[in-house]
Amino acid sequence: MIKRSVEGTGFVFARWCRFQWGVKFLRTNLDFPHPTFLVFAWTTIAKLAERKDIKIRTLICRSHFRKRHAPSTCQGAEGRRKMTWGWRFFCSSMIVCAFSMLVSQYSSPSSSAVLGSGEMFTSIAPTYDIVNRIISLNSRDMSWRSALVSSYEIVKGVPDGGVALDLACGTGDTTFMIAEKFPNMKAIGLDPSRGMLDIAGAKQRERGQRDGNIKRISFIEGSATSFPPNMPALDFVTMSFGVRNVPMEDWEGLKCEVHGALNEGGVFAILEVSDPRKSDDNRSSVSSLVLAHLAAVFIEYIVPFIGGVISGGRFFEYNHLQSSIKRFPSPSEFAHFFSQGECGFKPVSREAFNFGSVHLFVFEKR
Repeated sequence: MIKRSVEGTGFVFARWCRFQWGVKFLRTNLDFPHPTFLVFAWTTIAKLAERKDIKIRTLICRSHFRKRHAPSTCQGAEGRRKMTWGWRFFCSSMIVCAFSMLVSQYSSPSSSAVLGSGEMFTSIAPTYDIVNRIISLNSRDMSWRSALVSSYEIVKGVPDGGVALDLACGTGDTTFMIAEKFPNMKAIGLDPSRGMLDIAGAKQRERGQRDGNIKRISFIEGSATSFPPNMPALDFVTMSFGVRNVPMEDWEGLKCEVHGALNEGGVFAILEVSDPRKSDDNRSSVSSLVLAHLAAVFIEYIVPFIGGVISGGRFFEYNHLQSSIKRFPSPSEFAHFFSQGECGFKPVSREAFNFGSVHLFVFEKR
């Protein structure tokens, strides 16, 4: 059983590594361990388990063989039949979850950077994009970002000029989307991580050589709670997966900073991950509630494991992701906070993705 479970996990990981972006990533990041090496190490463990002749028959003989009518005694060759893929996937998932639980309890930070700070994101910047593509299940985060950018057009129509600010822009995915979606709008990316901005700058130079849009995009190092003094008046502000990294005691400062920089009628759109079990949308049916719990398990255990492996052992940094999600309020509480007070916004819409684990909040300055 151990052998098949290990092989099953290796097979799943190998399938992930066959994505088209994987080839491009490996060409530009030669310091990243090649997936072939990781799969080789995984299968080597499986072979060692086979040589030890590990046999756990009592759990798998009666109902988990490909042949359903195996003898209950499971003697001889019958005890060596292959497990079904469902049972193999279950065992593999249990191994990953157990490992992630150990990591969350005993791992230590790879640097002295404060969790959620620019320094922490600089440490994981080289592998940030590829981890995002994997944990969002085949680049689904790009479709969520696209919905975020399109929210301005839904509320205000196609802009004829203006300025957009992408807070916590990271490597610039959302910033570039804004520039492509609205050719007449200037796009600014703001992020506290120098390492993230270096990667965004490299992308910008590559895109500028290809389509000539380099002049409409700029990147600035700075904080979401304190904009640079030369920041122009804004028409559109976005923030993708960044609010959780701002301490909750500074959320009022973030809200007021954005409110003060936006023109009247400006749009503030936030895309954020939250615990799907807190989502009001998942309480309407039993099936929704079950899917929400499965999504929560994926975020809490699988995501830190995948991020830690691909980033070269930075499990502690990716464990911050699931811990910050646990602290994040429910979608209704979050929307209520940003609509209250002197700096409050007018709520426009709220949309859930991925079984309620991702939410898009759209506000308008009133």
